[in-house]
Amino acid sequence: MRHRAPSALALTLALGLAPAAPAQEPAAIGGAVPGAAETRPDLAKLEAEAKARPGDAAAQGHYGLALVRTGKVDEGLAALVRASGLAPDDPTVLLLYAKGLTAAKRDAEAADVALRAARSPLAPPRVKAEAYFTAGSIRWRQGSSQEAEEYLREAVRLDPSNGGAQLNLGLFLYSKGNIPEGLVNMQQAAEKSPDNAQVQMRLARVMEAMGQTLRAIEYWTRAMELRPGDGDIRFILGNHLYAVGRYEEAAAQLKRAVEIRDSDANAHLAYGETLLRLKRYGEAMAQAEAAKRLGVGAPADSLIEVIRFEQSQ
Repeated sequence: MRHRAPSALALTLALGLAPAAPAQEPAAIGGAVPGAAETRPDLAKLEAEAKARPGDAAAQGHYGLALVRTGKVDEGLAALVRASGLAPDDPTVLLLYAKGLTAAKRDAEAADVALRAARSPLAPPRVKAEAYFTAGSIRWRQGSSQEAEEYLREAVRLDPSNGGAQLNLGLFLYSKGNIPEGLVNMQQAAEKSPDNAQVQMRLARVMEAMGQTLRAIEYWTRAMELRPGDGDIRFILGNHLYAVGRYEEAAAQLKRAVEIRDSDANAHLAYGETLLRLKRYGEAMAQAEAAKRLGVGAPADSLIEVIRFEQSQ
């Protein structure tokens, strides 16, 4: 009987390790996404605008939020307080302040400020929707399910194009057992936010949990196209492609994962096994030996043994 190499997952588990999760990707399916994904702020530009317009509450608020999101929490919150002082009833400024408080992990205050923005008679529908989305996401994290569902549904009603709200409502409903409606909202999120890698990754995790590997591959592929330099996404996608027998595609993804994460023993191990399936024995051996040098003992030795066995046949 032909000896089969253990799967990449089996080798990983044998070592007692788990594949690394993509950066910024929560480990569990459930749990609210903190806010709609946005492009990285141009801090220098926002700072220049804030200095040029010291009496402009919106300019101060955008700069303050950017500071918080880039790790300058105290400085950012101070700018947001200044902004709210300049325009205490402006719902857009209140929403910026709520987002800053959320990013600073001050959820209780953030929810209160977000609800003030959402309930303001001055707020346009999109601002109301984003504010309810922010408040609903916080309430979910706090365990207030009834309010979370109410606010998230209101956000989607007010602005169906809000992909973050669609995603969080879908995840919330899915977590509560309302899988059909939850999936509808999550698919809406993917359609409304095609350039949001986080949405694609969360949907991929849901498909994994449902055993729908091919659908998971679709979403991981979209995430990879949005974040081509993310070795974690390529590693996970490569392992899924391997699992369904698409070895050439798996090898392409795992090759990039190894190039990006050269010190990751698991990536070398998975790539080596994929090369073995393609009968590229010399390359497979090089990857197995690299994995061994990086600290993967028994699994790498097992793979080396299988490579030698197959070469001898």
